[in-house]
Amino acid sequence: MLPEADLPRDICGLCLTDQDISPHLACLSGAEQGRFQRIRHPRAKRHFVLGRSALRTLLGEQLNMEPQAVPLWTDEVGAVRCEVPGWRCSIAHSEQRVIAVAARRRIGVDVERIQPRDSGIADNMVRCDEQAMFDALPVDRVRAVILCWTLKEAALKAVRIGLRKSAKACRLDIDYAASTASALIVESAATLHAAFAEQEGYFVSVAWGRALS
Repeated sequence: MLPEADLPRDICGLCLTDQDISPHLACLSGAEQGRFQRIRHPRAKRHFVLGRSALRTLLGEQLNMEPQAVPLWTDEVGAVRCEVPGWRCSIAHSEQRVIAVAARRRIGVDVERIQPRDSGIADNMVRCDEQAMFDALPVDRVRAVILCWTLKEAALKAVRIGLRKSAKACRLDIDYAASTASALIVESAATLHAAFAEQEGYFVSVAWGRALS
């Protein structure tokens, strides 16, 4: 499920937690089925199939196409793209949860299981001009770290940077009570809106920009 905060109406999302991936294989293109066969790790195979199935199902409904016919491609850094002009998409996975989103605007999603992480993550993620906000979040440190991580990754995915650059390339301003945030991409001065939710032991965050013309 996506966060319950108000999202632009063109944003659609689908979360899958299925353990049996066999019904989802029919949604994949021939090339994706070949790639699936080459993946060795069971969790990676599941994440790949469910992510592509969820995204193809979403876009198929929007484009009035069969899921396996939706024109997707993988860019040079491994992110999935839609060839239909005006549509952007994003996939995220963590443990048992896989989420796909699509929209007629810049869009990024991330999901992370809430569990202790390396103590140094906060130092590598939180900017000096975010520290006061980070310290004031009304949650324990584990949740604060994971919340900020999902928001930053969603925002950086929305501008097609991802975590190829430091998480400090994004500056957050979080309104925890409203379950929303703004994300400034420092390099380009682009500002994105974001929403987040804590759901069944996970944080999920979605970030988006203006509608594409």
